[in-house]
Amino acid sequence: MRKTLFCLLVLAAILTACVQVRVAQKGADDPVVSFTLVTSTPNADATLLLYTETPTSTPRLTDRPMPTRTATSTPTSTNAPISPPTSAPTDTPSPTPCLPDATFVTDVTIPDDTAILAGETFQKVWRVRSSGCASWPDDTLWVFVSGDRMGAPLTVAVPDTLAGGTADIAVPMVAPDAPGTYRGSWRMQLPDGTNFGDQVYVQIVVPEPTLPPSSRATQVSTPKPPTPGPPPP
Repeated sequence: MRKTLFCLLVLAAILTACVQVRVAQKGADDPVVSFTLVTSTPNADATLLLYTETPTSTPRLTDRPMPTRTATSTPTSTNAPISPPTSAPTDTPSPTPCLPDATFVTDVTIPDDTAILAGETFQKVWRVRSSGCASWPDDTLWVFVSGDRMGAPLTVAVPDTLAGGTADIAVPMVAPDAPGTYRGSWRMQLPDGTNFGDQVYVQIVVPEPTLPPSSRATQVSTPKPPTPGPPPP
């Protein structure tokens, strides 16, 4: 009997011990309300104590700052050598040498297709300009190149002429004996034998020969005398 009574007293003490009831936390920022039932002695009125517990702030998932992604540039490989741009080599122009030159200006005498009798002598004169950047050197010649020379010398001395000046070059000639058209070409020549400048020509026409006046007179027919008639009766 005593043992049973002792067990009941122990159970009552356990039931009347301090009991703490907590309300589960719903949110990270909501306060937790706790109810504590305290009794000091058996069969004493339980005193209900109400207090509020402020929980430690726990960051929400939505409060966490989202990491920002910083754009990074793709590194360029420096292993491959970069060849410098190549450019086509430019040729350095060589300076133009200063040389003499000759340009035809006009026919002073004997224009083209001038009629000259067979065997007649004449003098052909050309006007030529020293058109180069250098003057004609000493011993420059006017030389026969091709065609009909018409009794002229192969070369003729050229007068001293500065660059930009003009000279009249005369060549004595003789018209051929046979009728026809004759043409001869001429040109300047340096002392070393190099021809230069314009190639010019002389062209004449030898006409058909005509009979002299004396020959024409002998060819005139003499009128015959009248035939005498029968004598008068």
